[in-house]
Amino acid sequence: MELLLAQGVTEPPVLVSPLPPWVWLALFGTTALTSVSLATYWSITRRDPIPLLSCIGAAVCALNEPIFDVLGKIVYAENNIMAYSAFGRDIPVFLVIGYIAWVGLLPYVIARGMQAGWSARRLYAVSIAGVTSVWGVEAVNLFIHGWSYYGDPPLKFFGGVAAMASVPLAAAFLLYALGFTASGWRRCIAGFFVPLFSLPMMFAGTGWPLYLALHSDLPLIVDYLAIGALILLIVVANVAIVRLTVTWRRSIDSRIDAPVDPAVPMAHHRQDSPTPAGHRLS
Repeated sequence: MELLLAQGVTEPPVLVSPLPPWVWLALFGTTALTSVSLATYWSITRRDPIPLLSCIGAAVCALNEPIFDVLGKIVYAENNIMAYSAFGRDIPVFLVIGYIAWVGLLPYVIARGMQAGWSARRLYAVSIAGVTSVWGVEAVNLFIHGWSYYGDPPLKFFGGVAAMASVPLAAAFLLYALGFTASGWRRCIAGFFVPLFSLPMMFAGTGWPLYLALHSDLPLIVDYLAIGALILLIVVANVAIVRLTVTWRRSIDSRIDAPVDPAVPMAHHRQDSPTPAGHRLS
């Protein structure tokens, strides 16, 4: 910790929640148990390893948490039941299992929607709903005090919700484009690694203005500019992902609708997961 402080990282305050740790464990444990149960059921009934492997990859992804807690200046109540410690941060068990639903199963559900032909408007609505669910958890935390943002305002108010804004959509597109078109061990690799990589990729890609401002001694106007840049990057990322989904879907549809050349073997015309006619993104 002394090395981090010497490099300008602020020492986190001591936080104690007024409620017992089982409250958060019960909340996140329910979502995790439900997610794993659904993932297991879908993996068995659909004979697809992706749902369950996505949940496992999401849980492993929680090892990234202390890195972004240092960058985002987040500290957890010390009376939580802790899973591990790294980078001077104690990471609670409830947060690790919380990754399963938001980083693992939710992207899979959205990816299935992309495959089924959800419209761009619906994808935006799902993305907003995902952010709203995170906001709801943050709202509950105002009373439970399981964690706290200790950066200077207004930066401290844009940490958790903003960071998760584009993660489920990005992971969903990668599962749809890479996982659903693969088979065998390649499908297993995609199912595990897409959730594992998506969160740090999007946190770093969209959150850097916030992290830079939190760890810089700059005028207040720069903090507001950093918030504006953060929001702009999140909006651009979400719009780009939806447009990529539209383009990908149309390219698949065009290949399905193309006339078959009898001189070409049928295997070259086969699609892994074609979408039924009438279910196209717009």
